[in-house]
Order: sequence, then C-alpha cells, then structure tokens
Amino acid sequence: MKVPELNDRVLVDTFYYTGWGTVEFIDKPNLYTNQFMPIQLIIDEPYDKSGQLTYRVNLKDIQEIGTS
Repeated sequence: MKVPELNDRVLVDTFYYTGWGTVEFIDKPNLYTNQFMPIQLIIDEPYDKSGQLTYRVNLKDIQEIGTS
C-alpha cells in the first residue's frame, strides 16, 4: 500500500463514510498504529447530519490514491 501525502485525494471506505477526501494531516510517528486513526481528511460531503467534514482514518481504510 502506498502511503498518502498531504493534499492527496483518497478514496476511503469505512463503516460511517465511503467517498473521496483530501489528506489534511498525517500523524507519521503513529502511521502504522491503526487504532489511532493517524490520517485526517477533509471529506467531500458530511458523513452525518452534523455537517462535519473532518474525518480520521487509518491506512486500511484507504482504497485508492488519486483523483476523483
């Protein structure tokens, strides 16, 4: 699995959200500790009714790196 970089577009598939987002932050010391959710995204559409667009994922949740 290729590791995403800042500002990369990624396709994620999680229990709450499936769709595209942009990498905003990577917690590099904890990148391979999946339970810490080390990758922060700005997603394209809210994952619930709160309107929240910031979403944390781990490497296993990233399906594709590229353009949407």
